[in-house]
Amino acid sequence: MLLCLLARSGTAAKISALATASDLVDVVLFTAIAAFAVSVTVAVETTWLRAVAAVVAGMSGVRAVILLVGGGALEVAGPMAFVVLVLCLSFYSWSSQRSAQRS
Repeated sequence: MLLCLLARSGTAAKISALATASDLVDVVLFTAIAAFAVSVTVAVETTWLRAVAAVVAGMSGVRAVILLVGGGALEVAGPMAFVVLVLCLSFYSWSSQRSAQRS
């Protein structure tokens, strides 16, 4: 949003610096997502959820590295993989809670 506001009044150098800062924040974000997905992989015992978490960890880690070196691969797939992991965790939590209520 800040980049949009500065597009009219900011200098090219300032806009470039903010764009670079934005990319660095994305690197931190995807590194954190990879770490979260690794912790899910270690914490759960369900095979399918471990597999999803491992794939998300790999994709997020690769996306962080690609952002550092300036590539465009995984631009959409990395964030979508995290959304899939959150949905899978939600389903797992819901189904576990439902199974516990039946017992």
